[in-house]
Amino acid sequence: MQVYELLEREKVPVEKLEQMRRFARRQALDFLERQKQSTVSEEQALEVALEAQRSARKRTRKPRRRTK
Repeated sequence: MQVYELLEREKVPVEKLEQMRRFARRQALDFLERQKQSTVSEEQALEVALEAQRSARKRTRKPRRRTK
C-alpha cells in the first residue's frame, strides 16, 4: 500500500501531507548538501565503517570457570 493511500484512508488533512512533503524534501536537500561538503572519500568511509563493525563485534571475554 502506498503511503498516500494509507494517509488518505486515515483522513489526514491535505495541509498535513504538504507539510510532511516539504519537511522530507528539506531533509533530503540538507543531506545532499552535507554530502557535497564532505572531504571523506568513499574508501576512507568504508575503512571507518569496517573498523566500527569489528570493534562492535569484539567482546570482552570472562575467564571460564573450572568445573570440578
